[in-house]
Amino acid sequence: MSTLRIQTVRTVYTPTSTRSNLIVDGENWGYAIEDTVRPKGVKIHGKTAIPAGLYNVAMHNSPRFKKRLPWLQNVPGFEYILAHGGNTALDSEGCLCVAAKIKALDWIFESLSDKMAAKVETAIKAGRKVTWEVIDTVRD
Repeated sequence: MSTLRIQTVRTVYTPTSTRSNLIVDGENWGYAIEDTVRPKGVKIHGKTAIPAGLYNVAMHNSPRFKKRLPWLQNVPGFEYILAHGGNTALDSEGCLCVAAKIKALDWIFESLSDKMAAKVETAIKAGRKVTWEVIDTVRD
């Protein structure tokens, strides 16, 4: 069985957020926004982007969002990193907010949360492995 590959390629770094291109099986889906990337070893709860890396994905019944959401597993220093809707890093407490469009440097909109959850759920039910790779690009 093939792997469903999801990637967030970080492209915009601000003092308060990190925006990425969202790619699913090689297809541009939209964008993700999360908290700011901090130096290795520095973590501020609810205000730090997850470490770049490759993570396995499962589905999680979120009590906060009251639905099943994609869950990036075994993220060092973090628990229950989910892909959910949101517009800015303020809508995230370490999670990835996913959306179709950009409004501003640090603002995305038109949530892809339900579409992403359905894609991941379908893949898992079909017996496919799901991975999510977070990729840092070179910053100036």
